[in-house]
Amino acid sequence: MRIFEGIGLIIYLILALVIINRQLQAKRGFKAKKINEQVYQRLTKRNLILLTLVVIFLLLFLYTPFKMIFI
Repeated sequence: MRIFEGIGLIIYLILALVIINRQLQAKRGFKAKKINEQVYQRLTKRNLILLTLVVIFLLLFLYTPFKMIFI
């Protein structure tokens, strides 16, 4: 059980890091004038929604009986 929780936690943290990296790349592109403001706003909104979903699923995975479904 602990191994399963550890693997799940690592997967969710990796997903969060990938989304944060995408946001940083969008920010660098906007500052370097490679993307315009409209595209930057769209990417920021998408990344925020994805990061929120990952955090919600992580909390559900760790703190509720929903993890019994996956075992």
